[in-house]
Amino acid sequence: MIKKNKNTKYIVKNHLCTGCGICENICPSGAISMRQLQGVYVSKIDNTKCVMCGLCYDTCGGVSVNLQKSAESIFSSDQIKDDHYIGKYLSCYSGYSNDYDIRFHSAAGGMVSQFLLFLLEKKIISGAVVVRFNNNNITSPEVFIAKSREDILSAKSSKYCPVSFHGVIDEVLKTDGKFVIVGLPCHIHSLRKFETIKKELKNKVIGYFALYCSSNKTMKSQKYIFKKYGIDKDNLQYFAYRDDGCLGYLKAVSKDNQILKVPYLEYWHSMRGFFAPSRCTLCIDHFGELADISFGDIHIGKYAEDKIGVNSLITRSELWDNLLQQAQKDGYVMLDSISKDIVNKSQIYAKIYKKGPGVKTALTIRKLLGKKIPEYDCSINTRINIKYLIRYLVHNIQRFIGRHEVLWFLIDYLDSLALLLKLGTKRKKSKIEMFDSKQIH
Repeated sequence: MIKKNKNTKYIVKNHLCTGCGICENICPSGAISMRQLQGVYVSKIDNTKCVMCGLCYDTCGGVSVNLQKSAESIFSSDQIKDDHYIGKYLSCYSGYSNDYDIRFHSAAGGMVSQFLLFLLEKKIISGAVVVRFNNNNITSPEVFIAKSREDILSAKSSKYCPVSFHGVIDEVLKTDGKFVIVGLPCHIHSLRKFETIKKELKNKVIGYFALYCSSNKTMKSQKYIFKKYGIDKDNLQYFAYRDDGCLGYLKAVSKDNQILKVPYLEYWHSMRGFFAPSRCTLCIDHFGELADISFGDIHIGKYAEDKIGVNSLITRSELWDNLLQQAQKDGYVMLDSISKDIVNKSQIYAKIYKKGPGVKTALTIRKLLGKKIPEYDCSINTRINIKYLIRYLVHNIQRFIGRHEVLWFLIDYLDSLALLLKLGTKRKKSKIEMFDSKQIH
């Protein structure tokens, strides 16, 4: 039922907006635009144009999402299984690209890029909605339709910053052909709701690919990293959050070919909860449960020994499972079947914070304080204890510090304190490399 008395102003006011941008595409009167506020995207309403049709509210994945009901409707094969953390699934795999360069220079195995190339070259799709850094501003994310090999490869690797899909869905609807959309779970929540309202999107998009997501980072995190490691944004010719091997390095190349490489775990854990958007703490979907295929890391056991790159994958339909198998037969990728238990063990954050005591604590406290929380159709059957109450408090303090640049000097101190209290991940300091190069490797 359409909520004609509500629009995204209600959602932003109650801090439920995920910044996905889908509301801008659904608005029939052009009343919605996306803007950045405190380092994240939020929607802005032009009251002179808004007709209170309620379409934006009904499309919003931030205010509500029925994971169980939607998944049951979308993935109806008799072969589909169910897991508390993964959701509906058909098969689980480990895998990687058979192209060494793609595998080595992608975040984890290059499976997304390589599989998209297979789909494009076999003319199964006309293009894919992906994210790259803008050519004119190589630290700013740009969502676009990739229609060539060069386009696909320009979007390889992770983009740890807010990404809004505003505008690109309209382009998909106006462009001939069939498409795949690659996004985070929150993007796909809104897109699945969008396609129930505008059926033409369902006819255009034949697949949704999700990237596992424990939490995004605000744009302030990038500013913090640049400040911490002395990166001159205006002097960059190349930047990647993850490059050069499995897990890899943050890599920055200056215009005079100075290369800075920071091990992934070194810079990622130093930021931890300081730059997490508050809405991410209320999300229960780590694995992208409404996606046809989900992709992520698998850095445990024998896979932790891999230095080039390896992915884990979850399929949820026979169509996409068969296409993956065909990609392997045609030599594009390497696949090995694995159990869902291995996938879950590789993503411990999902068990703790997405469908565990972490998110349960956040949702419960917000509700007790009289604040709005997202509506889900699945319950989180776990108890809150003092440990997670303390973590909730610490994470809120961290996010306050992250929002205020004048307090960033506290991050290293609180990071050390968190380790002492065993609220963080113990780690060894890794060597940060800086050297000259005539080429970008």
